[in-house]
Amino acid sequence: MVNPNKIGNVLKDVKKKDGVCLVTQLESDNGFEADYVALRKKEHRLYSDGIVKTLPDGKATSQPDEWEMRNRSAKRVMEYFRKKQNAAILDLGCGNGWFSALLANSCNYEVVGVDLNFTELTQAARVFDKPNLKFVYADIFDWPKINGL
Repeated sequence: MVNPNKIGNVLKDVKKKDGVCLVTQLESDNGFEADYVALRKKEHRLYSDGIVKTLPDGKATSQPDEWEMRNRSAKRVMEYFRKKQNAAILDLGCGNGWFSALLANSCNYEVVGVDLNFTELTQAARVFDKPNLKFVYADIFDWPKINGL
């Protein structure tokens, strides 16, 4: 967990693009992301906004059994966080943001989802627009550049 009193203040001055805070420089020629997105497409893991909104109910995906397991795991994690007071959550590797949004909705905490996949982060910011939920494009090794979290 990160300091819930500092998230909003620290991220308010960070440059944003398409609703995503940019901690790491966004590269126009990002070979890693291009390869990763191509792989996600090949594996049928890039979902429409409509499907992302329904996750972790994965009945509409090509991996329903995997999503059933994720749903059970998510319920256990949410039960843990419901017992905490005044918390904030940093979700590293948040992808399309479904789990970050689930936590923000169910626990009403400040949640920050972090990933290096700008394609899915912009989808997350578009689909899950909530005041207590932020999405950040960052390499975890750049994270210390944000003081106070």
